[in-house]
Amino acid sequence: MIPQSLGFITVRTPGTPVPLSATPLQLSSVRVQPRSAPGILNIGNVYLGARGMNRSTGAGVYAVLSPEQVEGFPLSPAVDLAQVYVDADNAGDGILGAYVSG
Repeated sequence: MIPQSLGFITVRTPGTPVPLSATPLQLSSVRVQPRSAPGILNIGNVYLGARGMNRSTGAGVYAVLSPEQVEGFPLSPAVDLAQVYVDADNAGDGILGAYVSG
């Protein structure tokens, strides 16, 4: 099994969640973490959740990743990445994702 990168997934408009994958993609292992590359750190929290998640109430939110967070968040192996979304408090914030298939 070889790790693959989803790359940086950026939220352009807060309140408009972005899917982790544009097409159905079920994988053995998935991990996401807040962007932490030099010069592109998140300003606020980033949220992982269902398509209709509500950041204010937490409904549909699976995880909240703070800008200071170093550890990533693992997703279940049976998850379809086209059904997992990322949203953010600030435009331009996002995550870095990686997966292993097979």
